[in-house]
Amino acid sequence: LMAENSLLLSQGTEGITIWDFNGSSLTCSVQLSTSRECRVFAWSCHGNQLSYCDRQSVYILNGSDLSINYQLPHPLTRLLQFSPLGTYLILWEPYAVRPGETG
Repeated sequence: LMAENSLLLSQGTEGITIWDFNGSSLTCSVQLSTSRECRVFAWSCHGNQLSYCDRQSVYILNGSDLSINYQLPHPLTRLLQFSPLGTYLILWEPYAVRPGETG
């Protein structure tokens, strides 16, 4: 069952788009990122936060007005998950050693 007004998120060739669904029609609400490089996104379990990564940074947004609360420099993030209470965000990046460095 969907609420009267729901937000839907899509990721495609034009980046990440938030859509407003009022039960009978779907309208574009906001274009979050125009990057085609968006790898991953996650809503908190209460819907009050949204996070996504676009290969430059991880962004944590306020779920009500979609304003950016935090921007973290983690371009290789492949997994995002909020804790059950939405107080923590888990990031996972593949381990990599650059040429000339030791691990």
